[in-house]
Amino acid sequence: MLERLIAHAAPNPGPLEVTIFEPHPDLGAGPAYAHDQPEFLLMNFPASRVDVSWRGGPGPPSDLKRSHSISFAEWHGLDPDLADRWYPPRALVGRYLCDVARELLRSAPFSVELRSARVGRIERAGGCWSLDSPSGARDFDEVLLAVGHGQAAASDPSGPALGATDRVGIRGFGLTAIDLILGLTEGRGGRFEEDGRGRLVYEPSGHEPARILPRSRSGRPMLVKPEPGRSPAPRESVVEAFELGGRRIRALGPDAAIEGLAATLASLCGELLLLERADAEAGEWLSAACELRLGPCDDPVGAIKRSLRIDRGERSPDLPWALGLAWREVYPAIVERFSHGGLRASERATFLSLASEFERLAFGPPPVNAAKLLALVDAGILSPSSGPQADFDRIDVEINAVIAPPGLHEAQAPLGGLRSAGFLRLPPGARGIEVNRETRCVGADGSITPGLAACGRLTEDWLIGNDTLNRSLHPEVDRWAAAVCGANSPLSSVGAPA
Repeated sequence: MLERLIAHAAPNPGPLEVTIFEPHPDLGAGPAYAHDQPEFLLMNFPASRVDVSWRGGPGPPSDLKRSHSISFAEWHGLDPDLADRWYPPRALVGRYLCDVARELLRSAPFSVELRSARVGRIERAGGCWSLDSPSGARDFDEVLLAVGHGQAAASDPSGPALGATDRVGIRGFGLTAIDLILGLTEGRGGRFEEDGRGRLVYEPSGHEPARILPRSRSGRPMLVKPEPGRSPAPRESVVEAFELGGRRIRALGPDAAIEGLAATLASLCGELLLLERADAEAGEWLSAACELRLGPCDDPVGAIKRSLRIDRGERSPDLPWALGLAWREVYPAIVERFSHGGLRASERATFLSLASEFERLAFGPPPVNAAKLLALVDAGILSPSSGPQADFDRIDVEINAVIAPPGLHEAQAPLGGLRSAGFLRLPPGARGIEVNRETRCVGADGSITPGLAACGRLTEDWLIGNDTLNRSLHPEVDRWAAAVCGANSPLSSVGAPA
């Protein structure tokens, strides 16, 4: 937000005043990238893709000569080849984001006030927005809601106080659960060592629990994020296939759009695997995913192991690998086609089911974390569930590792009051609020709410794929910043999580 305002205001700086409400001490990083996190908590995003710069899109580009416009790889002095395959610690990325934020504050051609406070109430009064916080009340012409994630139920990666004989059940087996598992083991003094054959072995500290039993509703685990270089098809044909697939998705008409998306993904799987019936098998999987007919995984450990061996080039790619890669590579086209009302209300549940399944195939853990999970299995500490387990009833402690879902939560101050007052609208079947292409909020009567905008997870389902550091996917904030700078109006950004 701030970077886009600076880019648009720089040519014609005017009497713009910006106030940022952020209760977290690390501006730019927030709790997700806090500096005090353990180093073993990694991104599932390679270092080469972490970049705050605006290097594309309709708005003015960042001035790449300025220090606040460098990428994470440039900031850290990484070799480009390493940056493509290195998944950095989240705390390190947080330090990069904070450095960028500090430089932005220094270089802004307008007044910026930072308030370390959470906004409790927003009201419309006299043509302005009145924001009330512990640091006092103030009126603004423009407000941008950027509240981000709800707080995870299990925010401490080391978990609660446990004994060495305790059996710990974990609700969820996504990225948050993986972090928690590592906190309960590596975070308690355990070590992962190479065995000389490229595998990891876990050396217990004696302070980890006796057993860790994660379970999820589906029983289907997250797999190692697929890489295109493992495809048996020539690189040129793979690139061409993705480009064609993206064009087909963007061109999908209003009728049978989900079916057209599934057909494109199935075709891509066939081109990636070069196997007879690969596209047909992908089509069958997609139909089952859309219709909620996918059964639990009989062997979650084996599935993780296969995905890691594919990543290492030790076995040929399989259908889950191809599905995940196809989804990830055409994801920009999916975001563009299905955002801003591109999904009919009758299609939304089907799309969400599909997207949920692809989350575990396309956006899984880095390879090193998968290897750590397997080492914990070999050590007899970790036992992932393939479904309901009888011995889960005999756990000593259960920990919730499921983060709050995206969208509007009525109890999340100050959002519930804005909706009840008619300033926000939830589209039918959507979790997030409706905004226009300048990220302006749409009110209950369908009109644009003056001076109120929202971005990120608060708009999920109306805008697809907000939970990302990839800035090129969502140009709405750039358009908003251009409009604000054109109006030269005082502005507040509300960045306080609930």
